[in-house]
Amino acid sequence: MAERPGGSGGPRAGRSRGEAFAVGLAAVGVFFAREGHLEVPRGCVEAVDVPGGGGVEGVRLGVWVINTRARRGKLTGERVAALDAVGMRWT
Repeated sequence: MAERPGGSGGPRAGRSRGEAFAVGLAAVGVFFAREGHLEVPRGCVEAVDVPGGGGVEGVRLGVWVINTRARRGKLTGERVAALDAVGMRWT
């Protein structure tokens, strides 16, 4: 798992917003495929293969989903559509 300096876990420093979204989207897809819903508990951490060969990383998925829902108005139409495609519930 890639870690922040200091070993605190979470996403790597220096990742672009687009890369971070791709990792979150991959985690959402893994969770949805396994659970069949996106009622993600706040404390859920999902291990995913990072797109582009970045290895396996733990994504704080519960927090990511909560933050993404709160920022829906700032997301591009493409990102909203990608989340809709994997079953995102916005409310």
